[in-house]
Amino acid sequence: MTIRIFSTFILAISLLTLHGCVTITGEPREEMIVQDVEYDKATPDNRFYQSLRAGEMSGFSGTSIIILTFNTSPNLSAERAGAVINRALDEANLFGENGQYKVNAEVISDGSCGELFSGCDGNIYRVTREVSVKYTVQDNEGNLVASRVITTDGTWANFDTTLLKERRAAEIAYKNNLVEMISYLKEFGQNH
Repeated sequence: MTIRIFSTFILAISLLTLHGCVTITGEPREEMIVQDVEYDKATPDNRFYQSLRAGEMSGFSGTSIIILTFNTSPNLSAERAGAVINRALDEANLFGENGQYKVNAEVISDGSCGELFSGCDGNIYRVTREVSVKYTVQDNEGNLVASRVITTDGTWANFDTTLLKERRAAEIAYKNNLVEMISYLKEFGQNH
C-alpha cells in the first residue's frame, strides 16, 4: 500500500512539474489578430493612401514552447509582427509595397505572464494582457513624420491552461492595438 501511494505521489508531482513542458502554446495567431476587423478604407486624398509598409520591429520577443527558455508567454516575433502590420495596412488601403513611408513598431510592454497555473493576476479562470507599442512613421529619408504609443488590453476567460488563455488574450490585445494604430494613421494622414 505504501509503495502504491508513494508511486502515485511521484506521478502527480511529475505531471505538475512537466505541465509547462508539454503545454501547447505558440505565438499569437495572425488570423486571430486580423479576423473580424473591418477597417474604414483610406481614400486617395489621404497622405498615407497606399504608401505605408512595415519597417523595423523591435521588442517582439516571440514564443518558445520549451519552458526552460523562460519565454513561454505568447508574444509575436518581429517577423510575424511585420506581416500582421502589413496585412492591417493593406486592409485599410494604406499599404504600399514600395511606399514612401515605413511604420516602425517597438514593444514598450507586452504584459506577459508566463505563469503555468494561474493567470497574470492570480485568477485561474481569466487572463488579461496589456500591450503597449510605440509606432513611428518615417519617410524614406529617415525623417520622423508621426509617433504614438498605443496601449490596449485583451482578456480571455475559460478553463484552458493559462498559456492558452494568455495566447488568446494576447491576440485580442494585439488586435485592439492594430485597430487603434490604423485609426490613428488614417486620421493623421487625413489631417496633415
